[in-house]
Amino acid sequence: MMHVLRVLGFAIAHPFKFLKKLNRRISFSTSTGHIDEVAESFVDLNHPLHLSTSQDVAPKRIIWIVPPISRGGGGATTISRFIKFFESKGIAQEVQVLSMYALDLKSQEICWRDLGISNNVLVRPFNDSKTDEIVIVTAWQTYTKGIRISARNKRILFLQDDESGFEPVSDLGELIKTSIKSFDYAITAGSWLKRTMTAEIKHVTHFEFGVDPIYFSPFVFQHRHLIAFHQPDKPRRMGGLMSSFLKEFHEVNPSWKISTVGSNVFDRNLSFVNQRGILDPLHLASVYRSGSIGVILSATNASLVPYEMASTGLHVVTNSGPNSEWLGNLPEINYCNPDLNSLLITVNDLLGKTRKQPIGLPSWDSQLNKFWFGFTRELPAGPIKETFMREL
Repeated sequence: MMHVLRVLGFAIAHPFKFLKKLNRRISFSTSTGHIDEVAESFVDLNHPLHLSTSQDVAPKRIIWIVPPISRGGGGATTISRFIKFFESKGIAQEVQVLSMYALDLKSQEICWRDLGISNNVLVRPFNDSKTDEIVIVTAWQTYTKGIRISARNKRILFLQDDESGFEPVSDLGELIKTSIKSFDYAITAGSWLKRTMTAEIKHVTHFEFGVDPIYFSPFVFQHRHLIAFHQPDKPRRMGGLMSSFLKEFHEVNPSWKISTVGSNVFDRNLSFVNQRGILDPLHLASVYRSGSIGVILSATNASLVPYEMASTGLHVVTNSGPNSEWLGNLPEINYCNPDLNSLLITVNDLLGKTRKQPIGLPSWDSQLNKFWFGFTRELPAGPIKETFMREL
């Protein structure tokens, strides 16, 4: 108790020093955890792989292997859409949460239920036993565990990012590249990622993005309000570039209101910004509708954020590159080079433009039905087609 009081007293007396020490402690813990996960994964790959091609035992369900999620995570939200869609097709499923550390299963279950996952889908800790069920792995932390427990012809890689690009010159990058070679089937976010994966994986199908029109639709808006999707804790979101841009934009346009969304990590360089943090879809859409320009950067994945921003009528600015330009040449989306000057020029060109009624973007329902149609044809020998499709 005395230790807690001393820490609290120090935090009150020296807030900036306290934050600096806290950030250093968090950074150390995160780094150590990363090393532990990579080391454990390499050990898993050293074990004999379960590469059976036997179809003797028909799977009864899909097992989704996921890392622990947090409220507001875009990747988990996308996964939840597929779980709900497969359930509507009568496919039994369960979610297994893989964590190297103490797992708060109750909070994980709450997160998944909040995403609309029904009680028919069990949320449980990862089971390290061999299985004849279909296994879908969803993030690099889950790859090697999925390989160890499943037959090769019954495992699927669900890829939302070019994860090898997180740290391209590193042990993690090599681990991801090595693990991917043990998959014959993949589902990717976007055709751009499909083209990347076909060099290593035999059968790849992709899905396209949609929006939830019940939330992300245009209404009234506020002039002179820029909204940035800013995640300073995720390098793939280019937080340093975004922070620099917002500072420069504020100096040139001090009358503009600036808000950020997307992360509960506070950027101390942006004291002039209204940092809203992670919001539920209802409040996030409300923030978007209050603005006139939206800015989002992404280095490794095709982000859903530009679609959601554009669907509310925002003029959207995002970085160029195959992962972003895959979204298409929509009049609401403006591409620029991922550098400060290009960002400033592109945004400045939009300052005088009024918002227009956006072109209707496809819904998630329509996109998932489109995915299903392609999935059952592009993976002709795939695990779902060969097992579940006969009964659907």
